[in-house]
Amino acid sequence: MFAQSQLNHCSEMFMPATCSKAARGASAQLIKKAKWPKGTWGLPKAASGCPDSEGFVFGEGNRYQTTNDILPLNKWSIPLSFYGFYSLNDMEQHFCMKKSSDADVGELEWPSGQYCIFKSPEADCPNGFDNGWIFWDDNDWPNRNKVYGDVPDGVYDHNTQINYCCRTDGFASNEIELPKDSSFFLLRHTHQCQAVKGMLTMMQWFEWDCNDSIFIYNKQGGVVPDSEVGRNVRVQYCYYYTLR
Repeated sequence: MFAQSQLNHCSEMFMPATCSKAARGASAQLIKKAKWPKGTWGLPKAASGCPDSEGFVFGEGNRYQTTNDILPLNKWSIPLSFYGFYSLNDMEQHFCMKKSSDADVGELEWPSGQYCIFKSPEADCPNGFDNGWIFWDDNDWPNRNKVYGDVPDGVYDHNTQINYCCRTDGFASNEIELPKDSSFFLLRHTHQCQAVKGMLTMMQWFEWDCNDSIFIYNKQGGVVPDSEVGRNVRVQYCYYYTLR
């Protein structure tokens, strides 16, 4: 058995060639790679694609929404790291859905914090989350709404309802651990993004210019991401990335 000092030296110096093979192996065992939490759930798809995953493949899908065609005025943050199409009128929401829990034996639950994810159509929200929904009154005519592939739990017809799972039992400033091999989104729940260990974060948002009508039909229920739901709908996101 080698000395603990040698192990520390190998770990701190990124395993230089002078370390013994045994020391390098023992040091590597101390570094546990974070995995995505168990269960079925979804994330917004980033411009870089769905996050890297181990033991499963994210299902992908999208919702094409017809927004106001008369004096269209969708708005978004700059930058906006969404995957897919968005413009002053019409946009696509793309999703990364964890569909299977087959490889979840021994895996961790989602940690406490302040953040939201998409609800899976296959199951209830993961342990510790509260559910909620947002309803978009999409443009009446013309209406080009479409849905493809794997999408969150909701209603997808001439209007759109998406269901969410939100965690509200921690502090956003307390770091949680999630995989950091690739960029990803969470949905913001409070005024600040949930801190994630080893990741930089950027607040981003999108505002849907919904159907122009005398009455306001956009609405929300339960616990939802940080949003403004009135004549239009604005939802807040947190984009996580590393400097490589």
